[in-house]
Amino acid sequence: MTQSGMTDRLLNFCNALFGRFRGGLALSNVASATIMSGISGSAVADTSALGKVLIPSMIKSGYDRGFAAALTAAANVVGPIIPPSITFIMISVLTNLSPLKLFLAALIPDILYSVAMGVMAYVIARRRNYPVYRSVGAAEIWTTFRGAFWALLMPVALITGIRMGVFNMTESAAFAVVYALFVGFVVYRGLTLAKLRHALVVSARSTGIIMIVLAGAQCVSWLLAYENAPQATAVQYAREGAVVVAVDINAAAADETAEIIRGEGGKAATFTCDVTQAAQVDAVVTAVERDFGRIDILHNNVGLPTMGSITELDEATWRMTMDANLTYMFLTCKRVLPVMVRQNKGVIINISSIAAVRYTGYPYPAYYAGKAGVNHLTASIAMEYATRGIRANAIMPGVMDTPHIYKNISGQYASHDEMVAKRNALCPMGRMGTGWDIARAAAFLASDDAQYITGVSLPVDGGYSCRS
Repeated sequence: MTQSGMTDRLLNFCNALFGRFRGGLALSNVASATIMSGISGSAVADTSALGKVLIPSMIKSGYDRGFAAALTAAANVVGPIIPPSITFIMISVLTNLSPLKLFLAALIPDILYSVAMGVMAYVIARRRNYPVYRSVGAAEIWTTFRGAFWALLMPVALITGIRMGVFNMTESAAFAVVYALFVGFVVYRGLTLAKLRHALVVSARSTGIIMIVLAGAQCVSWLLAYENAPQATAVQYAREGAVVVAVDINAAAADETAEIIRGEGGKAATFTCDVTQAAQVDAVVTAVERDFGRIDILHNNVGLPTMGSITELDEATWRMTMDANLTYMFLTCKRVLPVMVRQNKGVIINISSIAAVRYTGYPYPAYYAGKAGVNHLTASIAMEYATRGIRANAIMPGVMDTPHIYKNISGQYASHDEMVAKRNALCPMGRMGTGWDIARAAAFLASDDAQYITGVSLPVDGGYSCRS
């Protein structure tokens, strides 16, 4: 829609309608979000399409950056409930509920929410004296309406087609694509083969990728998180368009991850598994391959920083720590690599630690040894399978502010506050890293932008590893 010019024409129509009022761009933002929601059915897609146009325009016109971004995000929340909602389509397919009844049930909440957003935007605009965009006459409103007519017709055509039995719920997606291509090529004539290719490349980079995120271990999960944003890596992958399979020994943790992803309009499935047990790993991989047909990315994200010097650790604790840091990666890679070989393509990302390459001051020799093994295991996989279209890289987080430090490391300090202060001081950047720092690095290494990178153990540590 963006490449065909449909989005721009919708915005022009909304600006013509509401530009005459105080805070006209804000009102246009809300109206555009409501209309776009009836076309795409996805809050993420609408926010992306409208945000790149409206947010810069609002800032340039004198709106606060925070207000412009917050309004765009909040206005597009209606995406999953305004027909034809992707979420409602999935619910209908999975539960056999009537899609028409689902759409009708959401109609009044849709209208009330959008009206409330518009009123709120107008009141704030008046209080902050945001500018009038521009006032136009009836002739220009009619002209912009004619320009947006084919875009406005799309949701009507979708719902009518479903209601009359012309196509079913899943086929409506194909109809929407064909409709957008027809309008872009034939009606608006703004879509070219080059633009179409660009749109397809951007979509195909991540969409449909099947990814297993292993975030569980026998004793503890290392959830990459920042404040109230747990499961950052899995969420980041989903934002890039991947279908995420969240695997954890704690079913509630896996479900929470999936709910966050689905709440943002992404796709996720869950499995409960102790990844240190070969039979359980085999069962999960078999199920994922059966249900999705392929596995494009394997993300191993388990760690257990057991405290205790060599003389203090017993053999059972040593083995448990090695299993939770290294052996499980052997088990998951052993099972997933044959799948990737058959595909002639795949990416493996192993979460290691800066402790793999240096002493960090904590008495956990089993953890040092396990993470050092992760780096070399990753390199050996990368070299052995480089000619098979498979890449393998490790990420070495440095001094990070994640939940596990409060559970497993805080005991080495007098208090949590002391721990945070001292760990912040260790980093040249003056602060600990967050789960999102790791998440973005992982998403990059998993993407085609990193297609010539393999066998690397990447420090994500704010310069910590450069200190002597």
